[in-house]
Amino acid sequence: MNQTNKTVPRRGQAPGRRAPVPVLDTVGRRGVLSYEFEREGPRTVLTRSSCTSPWHHFPPSYLDDSGCAYTWLVNPSGGLVAGDHVSVEAQLHAGTHVLMTSPSANRVYRSLSEPVLQEIRLSVGPEARLEWLPEVTIPFAGSRFRQSIQVDLAPGATAVLWDAIASGRVAMRERWAFSSVENEICIRGLAPRGLAPSSATVPVPVAGPGELSRAAAAPVPFPLRRGQAPNRRAPVPISTLLERYRLVPGRLPESVGLVESWDYVASLFVIGDEVGADVWKRLDGVLAAILEQRPGLLLGAVSTPAAPGLVVKLVARSAPDLTETLEALWAAVRKELWDLPVPNLRRY
Repeated sequence: MNQTNKTVPRRGQAPGRRAPVPVLDTVGRRGVLSYEFEREGPRTVLTRSSCTSPWHHFPPSYLDDSGCAYTWLVNPSGGLVAGDHVSVEAQLHAGTHVLMTSPSANRVYRSLSEPVLQEIRLSVGPEARLEWLPEVTIPFAGSRFRQSIQVDLAPGATAVLWDAIASGRVAMRERWAFSSVENEICIRGLAPRGLAPSSATVPVPVAGPGELSRAAAAPVPFPLRRGQAPNRRAPVPISTLLERYRLVPGRLPESVGLVESWDYVASLFVIGDEVGADVWKRLDGVLAAILEQRPGLLLGAVSTPAAPGLVVKLVARSAPDLTETLEALWAAVRKELWDLPVPNLRRY
């Protein structure tokens, strides 16, 4: 006996017409890692957190008696693939001190079409301290990577932000073979409540590798803080430090330019409106001296942006040169700003 399968028309579908084959609306994973920190006595404590794949949650550690919450950003999947859209959101309330790092390099795998998107949104409250020190990003051959980092600093807040990218899998002789890398870092100083928005918002572009385009520093809507009434005026940015570049090695030789002979490119931002001018001047000299210790292996410089602070730009020949320089720069920043030693982060 023969049996015929009948297709039941979907609602709104004309009889006799075959229903369209469903397709995936999106490609890749949508992962969000979210943290909220508050001050309890001498310590910074994690009061709220959530994560979705590929992120994995680890509670913060306390490696010394400073009260700093050392927080690891863990992606156990081994890397990011085409179409992944991952984000990190953190809110540091008044008086907190948080260091965020990663246990290993951020690997970006080959993509035939969709880029990997990584978005970082960090809100630093009054008198709070943020140290953002992830491991280097390694874009594999053929990969497409797009990153956006935004840091909002309340009055009295301080941010130490490190961002580094490799030319590729250097050990595999894979250099500047990725399809594209787009990177944007935006650090905004926020006005105290009650201060009306003004034209004091100034874009402060910082020279970086590749194509650097200036962007208008118009105020961006700032999310309401916990307990803030919707009708109250949210903080507004009064200064904006912006770095933006796009690298396309295979398309335009000038997109990589002089950086092509180096294997690592990095930026260090140290920004805070309550650090004294004498401290900035002394720290400027110390950082410049560190950059001069590896001639031929490292090239870098310190600049003073319009925002209160210092910016370090550097290129390095090898991963050890990059790592040792970061540790020296970081140690100097901690010593001059807070009289704190560098902890052992125990990366495994």
